[in-house]
Amino acid sequence: MTGYMAVRWLFRVEEWKKEDENLIRTAMREAQEEIGIRLTDVRIIGELTELFIPPSNFFVQPVIGYLTSRPEFYPDAREVEDVIEVNLKELRNIDIIGREVMNVRGVDVDAPFYNIQNRKIWGATAMMIAELLELLQSEQF
Repeated sequence: MTGYMAVRWLFRVEEWKKEDENLIRTAMREAQEEIGIRLTDVRIIGELTELFIPPSNFFVQPVIGYLTSRPEFYPDAREVEDVIEVNLKELRNIDIIGREVMNVRGVDVDAPFYNIQNRKIWGATAMMIAELLELLQSEQF
């Protein structure tokens, strides 16, 4: 597959607005507002499993989109600290997968993570990456 995948990782139910026809539209609107992706450039190819994140009390509905060219990112500094671009080959590299005991709100948790560009991506985001890779491997996307 050539092109760019846009993964809108964190969609919170509270971000749904009445003018959004569905959750995919909400995720698209949020991606446009937060990182400046033009909606007309994105072709939605699917959704991942909805997740509930207990610490934040939010549901997350990951939406997967495809772009034919690299987008220009315009992150909203009020909502986005950084945009991390990762190619699928890097994500598929098993050497970036690790485990670590992390203290989460006073509780030690054995947490799997992805070491992506010297950042530990864990929790719900790591779960979404794992599901995306499984779907890509099974060619469901």
